[in-house]
Formats: sequence, C-alpha cells, structure tokens
Amino acid sequence: MGRDGARVDNASSGGIVCGIDDNGCLKEYACDITGKRWSQHPQGAIFKGFKIEGYEKCRELAKSLAGRISGTSHLVSWDFAIDKEGDPILIEVNLTYGQVDFHQICNGPIFGKLTETVLQQVLSSKK
Repeated sequence: MGRDGARVDNASSGGIVCGIDDNGCLKEYACDITGKRWSQHPQGAIFKGFKIEGYEKCRELAKSLAGRISGTSHLVSWDFAIDKEGDPILIEVNLTYGQVDFHQICNGPIFGKLTETVLQQVLSSKK
C-alpha cells in the first residue's frame, strides 16, 4: 500500500505490506521495508480484520492462470488491483523472486506445511 500520497505502492518505495488471511481479511499488522509494524494505515484504516472485497475472485483468477505458466516458474507472485465492481485486474506476474521476504514477514514461512516437500524438490532438481 502506498502512503503519504505516493503514487506507487511497493515497500521499496516507501509503501507498506500486509498479509491477507484465507477469508480475505487483512492481518493485524503491516510492515515497511525496515520491518517497522503498523497496526493502521497512516491515513487511518485499521488493518486487522479489514475485508478485501473481491479477494476470492483474485484468488480464483490466479489459480486459473497458474496452469498457463506452470512450465515457466514454480514460484509466482501475482499483483492484482480490484475495480469498483469487485473484479480483479491483473497488474503483473512476477516469475522469479516476487519479494518472498515480504510475504514471509507478513505471513510466516511461505510454504508452511509444504516446506519439507518444496526443499526436497528444489534440492533434487539441482542434481
């Protein structure tokens, strides 16, 4: 999210990032690039429990598009906007790095219960 009137939203340009739970609600804190936690946006919105209308549509679109690029990358980061009708707008697809660090800061270990499986796949593919 941008802040202080910024026209860009990425953390490396002064924005803040916040995780989203499986129900489409923001998590308790957002963080900036230094790791500082914010419980509310500088413009006032409280993060915890804030429902992102259109989140489920974004999630379904990402799932449907993932199959089209499965041979290109095994780790994809999607950037979506949501229009006034609650429909997703795909902004970009990050096929390499995708700011994994920010995902983990906001959500914990990125692969969760699949961490061991992912590590085995990565390590075996290097042979």
